[in-house]
This record gives sequence, C-alpha cells and structure tokens, in this order.
Amino acid sequence: MAPNSPKLALLLVVPCVLTLQSPAWRFRDGVALRSISVKSRTAASVDGAFSATAPTAPTEKNTPTNESAPSVKIAAAKARLRDALAANDRSTKAPEVVAAVEALAALNPTPRPAASPLFCGEWVQTSDPDFPGSLGQDADGRVQYTLGRLGFNLFKPKQLVCSIDQPRNPVAESGDGLSYDFVVPLYFKTESGERVKGTLRNRAECVVASDTRLSVKFLGGELRPDVDECDAWQPDCDAWRSTFEDAFSAKTKKRERVANWLMAKLMGLTRPDGLGDDGAMAYELRKPMEAFVDVLYLDDELRVTKGSRGTVVISERA
Repeated sequence: MAPNSPKLALLLVVPCVLTLQSPAWRFRDGVALRSISVKSRTAASVDGAFSATAPTAPTEKNTPTNESAPSVKIAAAKARLRDALAANDRSTKAPEVVAAVEALAALNPTPRPAASPLFCGEWVQTSDPDFPGSLGQDADGRVQYTLGRLGFNLFKPKQLVCSIDQPRNPVAESGDGLSYDFVVPLYFKTESGERVKGTLRNRAECVVASDTRLSVKFLGGELRPDVDECDAWQPDCDAWRSTFEDAFSAKTKKRERVANWLMAKLMGLTRPDGLGDDGAMAYELRKPMEAFVDVLYLDDELRVTKGSRGTVVISERA
C-alpha cells in the first residue's frame, strides 16, 4: 500500500477502529460522529479531522478534546439543574427544572447506567420528597406529612404530624441484584412539646431490566426510634412508646379491617401489630409490589431517576 494513500491515512488516524469496509468517523466538538462510508468518501478532508494523504499535526484547535469538551457541558448542565432546584423549592415539576433535567439527561456520560457500578452507594435526595399530602413546612423548613401518608397507612396513629429530613437511598449488591432501601429520617412532637426522632425504612430490591431501567420489588419496612438519642429500654423513650402503644390499643374500625384483609390477600401484607423490645414496628409484603425506575442520568456524584408513576428524583452521592 502506497505511503500516501487515503486508505493508509485513515488507518493511521483511527487505528483498530476502522476497517476498509467500516463507517468513517469525524470529530465535532471533541465527539466522534459517524459520517460517510470509507468506500464513498472522497479524498477531501472531513471537517478537518484527517486529510487524504496524512493526518494533520496536532494543534490547539484540532487536538481532540473528547474528555474536556463534554465535561465542560456536563458541569454547566449540572449547575443549571442545581440552580433551578434552588429557585423552585426543589420541585421537579417546575418547568425550569424539567428543562434542566432533559438537558442533563441528553449528556448522560455513563453507558448502561442501570447496570453501572456507579449506581451503588449512599444517595441523598436533593429534590422535593414529593409524598402526597404535604402539610407545608415546619419552623425549621422541614416538610411535614402525616404518618399515614409517609407510611402507606400502615403505622398508627395515622394523623401524627411528622417533619422529615432528606430521604436517603442506600444501594448495594445483594445476591443477583441490588438492595434498594428508602430511608426517611423524621421527628414528631408530643402534646407536651417533646421532640422525638425516628427513622422510617422501606425495604426494596431491584434487578437490571434494560440498559436504563431497573425492576423494583418492595418487600416491607419498619419504623423505629432514633438509636442515637433513644434507648427503647430507658425512660427517655417513654414518649415514643406511649405515642404508639396507645394507637395499637385503639379499636380497629370495620372499614380498616376489610382493607387489611384485602391487602393480605393481594399482597401478602403482614401489618405491624405492636412495638418490639427495641421500639420498632415492622411490616412485610410476602407478595411484593413491583415497579420500575429509569435512570436518566448517572455519574460519580449525581443521579437522576424517574419512577413508574412519573416521579423524577434527583440525588447526590453522600
């Protein structure tokens, strides 16, 4: 093959990638793009990426910037999303946030994000929790909900007003899939004004369904007092025990009994029936609910997902 032939020039520029029958490539903004085929490509250069005789010498303008140019765009898109969240009370339904999410998703740098090791780790939700039935914010700016809304009406007293911190989502390898729990730190105040802290954990597992989708099963959950501040064996936890023991002792209405029976048949639900020795209350789903989550964007510090009900969740790595 002649040293100055166009075919040799192509092989020099893109070694081990192009064959004589493969598509040609060109660079734009540092990104390799498919172009015309080698057979039909003329001897003229394509966007200045290579000539018909030999590759041009690298200069500041034509040196590929495959790493720097996309990273600059991604950094700008992430900053735009964070600013949009801050300006819209962290709501992912705000048009400005929706547009920022779409722009960032188009730049997703992680191939097969649903199967990527980057998906594992401890994630903290930075978007609005978006549970139904928000009661607004407390004096400290935390969003408030009734316990019934937070806990799928599984824990009593259902009308207990709770303030929550940002939900967390620890994800770890587990068997053939991933453990995928949702952890919600919360606190409530007793009638005497005493502040009591606890944690609501909903357990789930997921498996890869496609390059961008995970199938999720919800297995059960628990509500327990904060172990850092409350030893369930000590008098300090009297407020926790009295709040929930009184609720369990209340008579269950007929409508609720029917709903419990139906949930047990359809989902294998075992409801909490009292406090454990550690103050915890637990429920179990023997016929797990199934859902899915799509990974719109993923890198080493930020994750954007969309659930089967259309809820977009933005999380930062802890």
